[in-house]
Amino acid sequence: MFGYTVLGFGAGILDSFKPFISRAKPDGSSSTDGNSYGIHIAFDDNTKGVFVVVWRNNDDTQIKGVVGTHDAGSIIFGTPVVIYSQGDLATQPRMDFDKSTAGKFVVQYNLTERHNAGNPTFQVGTISNTGVNATISMGSASTMPNGPAHPNSTWHAAQGDVAVSKDGNYAYFTAYDQSSANQGRISRWNLGSTSFSNWNYIGQVHANGRGMVLETATHVDDNDSVFLLYTQNGANLMVRKVSPNNTNSDQQVSADGQETHGITINPNTTSDALFYYRDGNNSNYPTVRMGRWSGASCSFGTAVVLESADSGNMMTCHFDFGTAKDQAVVMWATNPGSPKVARLEVDGTAITVAEQVSGAINDGVNVSSISWEGRGGLDFDPQDLGKFIYPFRHYRGSGETDHDVPFIACGSMPSA
Repeated sequence: MFGYTVLGFGAGILDSFKPFISRAKPDGSSSTDGNSYGIHIAFDDNTKGVFVVVWRNNDDTQIKGVVGTHDAGSIIFGTPVVIYSQGDLATQPRMDFDKSTAGKFVVQYNLTERHNAGNPTFQVGTISNTGVNATISMGSASTMPNGPAHPNSTWHAAQGDVAVSKDGNYAYFTAYDQSSANQGRISRWNLGSTSFSNWNYIGQVHANGRGMVLETATHVDDNDSVFLLYTQNGANLMVRKVSPNNTNSDQQVSADGQETHGITINPNTTSDALFYYRDGNNSNYPTVRMGRWSGASCSFGTAVVLESADSGNMMTCHFDFGTAKDQAVVMWATNPGSPKVARLEVDGTAITVAEQVSGAINDGVNVSSISWEGRGGLDFDPQDLGKFIYPFRHYRGSGETDHDVPFIACGSMPSA
């Protein structure tokens, strides 16, 4: 039994910005050598305080998942489950919740190590119970077929992602085709209660379309659309709005976005998105920029550099839900042991760095990374004002027993 209290949100914590309150291990308090990889975390949009963590354990090559519940100043983990355990060195998982159905999420992973080709595989997960009794049941696995348009495709999901449309009808997946100049491709599946059907190949992203990140569209008129962010030929950072049967024209966010990038949608508007990326056109500095959508087009505000130092591949960001201001949290690390966090305030397409803290999330441990490439690395609870959680790994330092074990930490935002 894995029930244990870990994160103290407590009363009155919204008086100030607190990027770190506490931390704990999702794999059980006795785990000391997880050698984790590709940690991904997300809140259930429909159930207050409930979230899921998925990650790969390098030691036993298993992809695992666990339900966390936070309530009354504490978090309790349920029993971890093995999502995939075929013995292959499966790549890092990605996941997204179905916003139309409580307790339902989709996870994608590759069947081979991240630098090798393998079929992108995906499953529907369903949460049962909360707290110490929470568990996950997984539906049958589906794999990406080659299809009539690309009969000889060699798929690779390590640079891919997954997003569920707002109405819950579709699941979108990205992967790139190693047999065809690493062309990025996007597909759409009908999403059932525990499985997928009616696969449709939507189109090519771009030759050598790397680092493909998907985000569910939250516009009132976009119940079935998603946004796609990717690097074009390893350089230009592009964003595209994708509908069930077509993709729209690309919009350039940056001249060089590297492969560390992401997008988060402002839940308080119907048109604004925040892009975060490692700017290869400006010494790889961590950078944020707002965009405002009008139909399929996006206009951009001024890019804001967070620090004049290379952010490496560690960067993550997410908008807050429901506080008086439009605000977000961004995390990055110019080297593994020096994580940094900032609270951003947003006014239209203008971004202000309201507060910035260095080394505030390590609590005396040797943090190795906030999450792999920053994707899926931070999430706010849509049902609980100002509360956020994020995963990280840390190496075993002198006198420490933990080695690269996944941890979950929490923080809170000021309410005004």
